[in-house]
Amino acid sequence: MERSEFVVAEAENGVEALATIEALCPDVILLDVLMPELDGFETCARLRRIPSATRTPVLMLTGLDDLDSIDQAFRVGATDFITKPINWPILSYRVRYMLRASRAIEDLRQSEAKNKALLTAIPDSMVLLDKHGQSMDSNVTQGAILPMDSATTRGRRTPEALPVKVAQQLVLHVKKALQ
Repeated sequence: MERSEFVVAEAENGVEALATIEALCPDVILLDVLMPELDGFETCARLRRIPSATRTPVLMLTGLDDLDSIDQAFRVGATDFITKPINWPILSYRVRYMLRASRAIEDLRQSEAKNKALLTAIPDSMVLLDKHGQSMDSNVTQGAILPMDSATTRGRRTPEALPVKVAQQLVLHVKKALQ
């Protein structure tokens, strides 16, 4: 992995791995299933309880290629699973892909948080619609004319969430805006 320009920290066993993960907050974690003291499955399950590692991508490495081992890896929180013998050039590509995907998911989370903060900060009632007119979120202020809230509108199409005449007008305006 160092040849592929990754900075690597190693641990001798599962207990040491957990301490290293807490201390370093790595961008990605590679775990062998068969480790002393704690196996990779238990190490993965425990690291998912570390606040800084709940979203860190975990790639499990093992000579076990039975379906039960793969299922168990995903149940305890692994992001991906690769069997031995390891093709090292391919492993570095998979790790790079996991890092890209992890960053994209984090960017999406941050974008959603910003959208939610903006929606909450606007004093007027608003409904966030997708391009099909389905409600994604809403911010209904006190004294709003329309009887709706985020819990009852999320995931519903506009005509289902609003009075018919209001929904028709809204859909018409959304279509015009999209054109």
